[in-house]
Amino acid sequence: MLVDSDISFHAIREYVPGDAQRHVHWKSTAKTGTLMVRQYEQTRRSRMVIAIDTDRDSYRDEDEFELAVSVAASLGVRGVRDGRDVQVVVGEEIPEFARTRVRSIRELPTMTERILMDALAGVTSHDAVNPLSEVSALAVEAHSDVSLAFLVGGSTMTAAGLQRAALAFPSHVGVAAVICDLEGEPRLRRLGDATVISIGVLDDLRQILLRGAQS
Repeated sequence: MLVDSDISFHAIREYVPGDAQRHVHWKSTAKTGTLMVRQYEQTRRSRMVIAIDTDRDSYRDEDEFELAVSVAASLGVRGVRDGRDVQVVVGEEIPEFARTRVRSIRELPTMTERILMDALAGVTSHDAVNPLSEVSALAVEAHSDVSLAFLVGGSTMTAAGLQRAALAFPSHVGVAAVICDLEGEPRLRRLGDATVISIGVLDDLRQILLRGAQS
């Protein structure tokens, strides 16, 4: 079943028998003197995964972690508003003795903006969780149709750990990492095929994404 967000306007062409009258493009018809219609094409709903690093060691302090949760909230709400299928995943706390043997993530409910915000309010950091690379790999296993991924972490996350998390996604997936660093300067750089955005406040993310869209 198709909904509005599954269909995009593609072009204008001449009318052929069987076309619905509601698709007639009257301005083009008047200009050309020929009955013209809008042509639509079916598009795949875009699935976006937002993976939050909940490992306490990845953050300098609790303020950085709170910024990371705010980043996930901002990205998730934007995705829901854009009609994307949004999955927000976090690492589950596990006993430290089983950390190398247990792989576990939790998916937050994202049916509406309010439900997502309420779920994010309960997200906390932990001392014993799987690394972000494992969280990302499990998210891919659960959602093989992901097309866009955001990795959200703190300033003490290593470049190697971040790259492992990015490589968990197939090559066709666009991957962007948002690093929350309250003491650093906002910037954008590349790490392999992934885009890495460093921010100190939430508004930095909006500014950098806006500049990227305009460039």
